[in-house]
Amino acid sequence: MPGARFQQAHTGAYFKDAGEKKWTDVTKGLPTDYGFASAIHPRDPKTAYLFPLEFPMRMSPAATGAAVWRTRDRGKTWKKLANGLPRGANYEVMRDGMATDRLDPAGVYFGTTSGEIWGSADEGRTWALIAQHLPPIYSVEAATL
Repeated sequence: MPGARFQQAHTGAYFKDAGEKKWTDVTKGLPTDYGFASAIHPRDPKTAYLFPLEFPMRMSPAATGAAVWRTRDRGKTWKKLANGLPRGANYEVMRDGMATDRLDPAGVYFGTTSGEIWGSADEGRTWALIAQHLPPIYSVEAATL
């Protein structure tokens, strides 16, 4: 979406729209304030996805396990999306390791440093393993043909 910005950084998650001078901290409700990977929905500037990590381990939080977290209201609330992911999995997802596609519903994808690529064709409601036994995944991009 033109002008809509979303990021996850070492100190939290943030939204910013065109014309706004400051980023809005939307970390409340997430299991940690640390992580790298994030993606914004291709058509809805209020919806974004991120993959929280524990610091200093940089792996998914042990208490909640591997999951993508989604907001549909610019970070006022967050929902854990882990249906189909291995229970108790401990993944690291790097800064460019998450992407969305332009389909309807939007697909969401992430790659792990343990060499797995996971995808959701229903905006994160369910996840499926797309590829495994790869080298560490540092970047994921989505293209629609």
